[in-house]
Amino acid sequence: MVDRSVRRVTTAQDIGKAINPLLVEGQIIGGTAQGLGYALLEQAVYKDGAMQNAQLTNYIIPTSLDMPPLDVVLVEKPYARGPSGAKGIGELPMDVPGPAVAAAIFRATGLLIPELPILPEKILAAMLARDARDADNMRDARDAPVVRNGRAAREKERA
Repeated sequence: MVDRSVRRVTTAQDIGKAINPLLVEGQIIGGTAQGLGYALLEQAVYKDGAMQNAQLTNYIIPTSLDMPPLDVVLVEKPYARGPSGAKGIGELPMDVPGPAVAAAIFRATGLLIPELPILPEKILAAMLARDARDADNMRDARDAPVVRNGRAAREKERA
């Protein structure tokens, strides 16, 4: 079984000055949830250019029950060009979860899954492909002729 569970998320966002910290934190939590959904769940299926799973009954997105514990760090350094020192926070929290999940899976398995979402079947397919390559490499190594290098080998060949 392939376990892709995210046990905890810590996110730090440079937001300039938080005019309403509670609202900013809520925006970050929502964007992080959306990014995790894109990384792990949201598989759009298309046929002849039309989306086949365009309803919430068959296009899976995370709910609050799917979210791991989340630590939000507001990095506040007032922005000189923003209103009252604030920066926009809209889409930024969505940018990090996908690469972070891919990096965690790479660290755990040695496999880089190049496209999102990273579904269990993609991980399994990559593991099976790696195992098949490893088996082929072992077979090739076993069947390869022995190559001797160095002076002792050359002297033995001359004798």
